[in-house]
Amino acid sequence: MKRFHVSSSLLILLLCSLAGVAQQVVATNTNVAVPPLINFSGTLTDTSGKPLTSMIAATFSLYSEQTGGAALWMETQNVTPDSSGHYTVMLGSTSSTGLPANIFVAGEAHWLGVQIEGEAEQPRVLIVSAPYALKAGDAQTLGGLPASAFVLTAPASIGAGATTAEAGTATASGVVSPATSSDVTTTGGTVGTIAAFSTATNIQNSLLSQTGTTAVNVKGILNLPATGTATDSDGKGSQPQNLVASAFNSSTSAAVAQTFQWQAEPAGNDTSSPSGTLNLLFGSGTAKPAETGLHIAGDGQITFAAGQTFPGTGNGTITGIATASGSGLSGGGTSGTLSLKIPSAGVTNAMLVDSTITLNANTASGLTTPGAMTLGSTYTIGLKPCSTNQILEYSGSVWNCSSAGTGTISSVTAGTGLSGGGSSGGVTLTNTGLLSLTAGSGITVGSGQTPTISISSTVPLLSANNTFSGTQTINNVTTITGTNNGGVLQVTNTGASGGNPGVVGTTNSTGASGVKGVASATSGITNGVYGISNSSSGTGVEGNSPYIGVSGQGDGASMEGELDGADAGVWGDTAGPQPYAAILGTADSGYAGAFFNNGNAPAVYAENDVGADNPVLITSGPTGAYCTFDDSADLTCDGYISGEAPADGGARRVSLYSVQSAENWFEDAGSGQLANGSAQVTLDPTFASTVNTGVEYHVFLTPNGDCKGLYVSQKSATSFEVHELGGGSSNVAFDYRIMAKRSGYENVRLADVTAKYQQMEQQQKLRHERMQQRRAARVNGATGANAVSLPLPLTSGAGFTASASPRR
Repeated sequence: MKRFHVSSSLLILLLCSLAGVAQQVVATNTNVAVPPLINFSGTLTDTSGKPLTSMIAATFSLYSEQTGGAALWMETQNVTPDSSGHYTVMLGSTSSTGLPANIFVAGEAHWLGVQIEGEAEQPRVLIVSAPYALKAGDAQTLGGLPASAFVLTAPASIGAGATTAEAGTATASGVVSPATSSDVTTTGGTVGTIAAFSTATNIQNSLLSQTGTTAVNVKGILNLPATGTATDSDGKGSQPQNLVASAFNSSTSAAVAQTFQWQAEPAGNDTSSPSGTLNLLFGSGTAKPAETGLHIAGDGQITFAAGQTFPGTGNGTITGIATASGSGLSGGGTSGTLSLKIPSAGVTNAMLVDSTITLNANTASGLTTPGAMTLGSTYTIGLKPCSTNQILEYSGSVWNCSSAGTGTISSVTAGTGLSGGGSSGGVTLTNTGLLSLTAGSGITVGSGQTPTISISSTVPLLSANNTFSGTQTINNVTTITGTNNGGVLQVTNTGASGGNPGVVGTTNSTGASGVKGVASATSGITNGVYGISNSSSGTGVEGNSPYIGVSGQGDGASMEGELDGADAGVWGDTAGPQPYAAILGTADSGYAGAFFNNGNAPAVYAENDVGADNPVLITSGPTGAYCTFDDSADLTCDGYISGEAPADGGARRVSLYSVQSAENWFEDAGSGQLANGSAQVTLDPTFASTVNTGVEYHVFLTPNGDCKGLYVSQKSATSFEVHELGGGSSNVAFDYRIMAKRSGYENVRLADVTAKYQQMEQQQKLRHERMQQRRAARVNGATGANAVSLPLPLTSGAGFTASASPRR
């Protein structure tokens, strides 16, 4: 859709010379009359503001009123804008007589309306005083007539043979009096052209000409203008064009007029995209023509009248099949072999005549049935219900509930290795074979019907404590099960020198574990592996591997809604102050810690139960810069906050940086359009609920077209208004951006966090020193050197179940 803009530098001038315009000669004077033309300039752009440069038809109309009323004059010209959309036309140039001077009389104001092809007429422009100079040409006339109208024509010579009757009105003086007076004068016209009044007293050629006695030619556009100017409640149609036929009615023995009527009618009145249709109406005799149902839309699509059929075999040829929304069908097309099908879940109950299926039990009544069932629902078919300890029993015709009997054994048959049995009386079964026992390691078995089993004295006692010496080897998986609350298996190293672990697990098998502990209890403290170290440099449990040092798995369910399970794969606990750590991971090249989760829960969960803006998560590097995430969900970083996005089709990745602000602002953006110079914008309710619009908020406007400028007024908690500056009445579209303060943070501005930063910096420094001492102690212990004595020992060494007294 195009938009028409009247240039702000509009020049409307009269007294312009135009070659080829018919000129009126006043009496014997050779002076040329005032050229009845108006110079008019304008600009054409499309909806995005881009200049239009192609030729287009425009209709120009003069009115005596700013709105409404019939046009005093109109003409249509083809205008060709330049590269910037600007064009200039000479109003009145389509007629040899130009603009009629008689419409500029009595000092009346006039307005010019411009209507671009396919659009509604634009707001009218007031004609300034210069066009009234058209009336100045009237000074060269007398009573609107040229001076020649008042010159007596010289009488024709009367011959000697002429009689008084032949001389007509000749007087005795020989002067012939003028013919009967007339106010209509003409300088001549074109043969066959139908005359038109160019002024109240002058006739010139019109756009109509007659060919013989059967046709009329129109040189130009035949305009059938609207019957009025549309309002928001009433659209206006065009003047109709009637085509009348005459048909003889045998019943009334009279000719009856058959009137077809074409008329342009409005469509979509008072909407953001109004349009129009060309409608066919019909009326017989004196009946007013009424709609037939046949009309052509603004995009050329034709709507046919009800009952329309098309030529072809049978009722017509189908040129395409389309599936309607809600029909449950898919497929169709406009050529080839067409296929319609019902897609998955394409049939709904509403499409069916019978939308239910009834399931009834058979006459035996062994089942319960749901009865009438609707499609897409779930129903249960079950057995006929019985009381406790009853069973369903089939009587041969129906199913009934009956009490379960104790039953009677009718016979006993001896199986393999047995003899005896019978079907009555006391039945005896006899073992005809012997048990076959095979001696295992450490066990001897005697022969006979009563075998003797002996255990070798080299097998450890199972009911008393045992002491092992030397290296023990277990070739297969051995499971030790016990009910001792103190532990099933405890290994203690009483050696005084460092670096001697209580348990060493070694495996050469891929994917295997050197030490694996499994706790099966479902309540209480359950530790798969539990280690205790009383040395300031020792660890309760230590893992040393090029890949994973310690692996833990917890299978317990959640406990009291907490994120940590009742059982933990790895558990660390410390009662020490800063910077003691319950779980510690160190690495020289790989990851100090890695977390993976194959379930729906988070891979890492952190919680600080102290509160009062204490940090939940701290990340830091060797430079001392850090990021904290506290228990109020506030993220604070020394560095910038950025994201990454692909660039150059994915060949590179670039950083994007977050905008920082001195206050807590939330932003929203949107678009709107003025209607007659104003618009109301309603805030998004969800956005408004997150901010405090009761305090000041800011709105920034950007017009999407030429206008006087925009401003904001009437800001409230739910909406604001946008107006054009200077009382403008344009319909320009605009974009807006809103900044409002986050609810609950209205008074927070550049909060001073110096003390908090200094505390974090001190804790980070102390944490770094402890880490360096810890690493040094571990290295010295591994080489056999004396362990470093730390002034504040870490109670949770390498980070796992290493608490001397778990608080859990």
